[in-house]
Amino acid sequence: MSASRDIGVITIVKNRIPQFYALLKSLEASEHKPKELVVVWMTSPSSHSLVQSDYFPVKHCFATSDTLPIARARNRGAAATDAETLLFMDVDCVIHPTLLTQISNTLSRGSTLGSVMTELKMVPENADYAQLSRLPESRGPRQTALQHQHEGLQSSLFAIQRDDFEKVDGFDVNYAGFGIGDIDFATRCNRVGITHKTLPLVTYKQYRNCRVCPLNHLLDIVRNANLYKQKWGYYPKTQWLTTFMARGFVSKASAHAPLAVTRLPTAKEIRSAIAGIPVERQAENEARLSA
Repeated sequence: MSASRDIGVITIVKNRIPQFYALLKSLEASEHKPKELVVVWMTSPSSHSLVQSDYFPVKHCFATSDTLPIARARNRGAAATDAETLLFMDVDCVIHPTLLTQISNTLSRGSTLGSVMTELKMVPENADYAQLSRLPESRGPRQTALQHQHEGLQSSLFAIQRDDFEKVDGFDVNYAGFGIGDIDFATRCNRVGITHKTLPLVTYKQYRNCRVCPLNHLLDIVRNANLYKQKWGYYPKTQWLTTFMARGFVSKASAHAPLAVTRLPTAKEIRSAIAGIPVERQAENEARLSA
């Protein structure tokens, strides 16, 4: 198979090693292959950061710090490839075999290109795209297992031409840790007239319970939301802030004061959020136990 037209795939990895190998397998099964895969590790070198492919070069880079250096890692990946088309993918993505071909044929200057994202509650280890598409939950109604994301730039997977990426100066490294930095990137694309299109192809990825209420990233999200407000004059549109306010973790915004953390979550609340158990349900369970 020939290589797709100058596509450099960029992914960032910290701890999700099985997902990294699934992503590699997914790219190797592509109808057309990428020019190269750039893996930016947000952790120390290991045997996994030596892995290569028989189908395309794999470059391993590093961006480490005490926090998740997501913006810096993505920019590091873009700088490490000389490809003219950049395809950013979360490490838990499993792509349609024709995705790279369609990106090559469809992406134009002044636009970003994504696909329909379908989050599965369970992605079996070593499963390929065909196996995932046959899972009952991949075809079931949303409430049984899935979250479908169709509209707008999703940092989980998007392609952009290098000239456009450089036009908006990449990801803003002032956003530290988790959250909001991808919204800022989409906002800057929109401000300079870069539009977003979605291919009618499904990309599968692992559903993560903590995304509903990521209490383990509370401080990062509040700090980054205040930075976004300073830049753009309004807070980013995200349900996270509304949920944090409703549950008493964050003060309501006022005209003059920035968002502030009013109380830190307990270890139990963080564990419950990661497990996908709403704080309200946790309180109900504790009340029953103490009755």
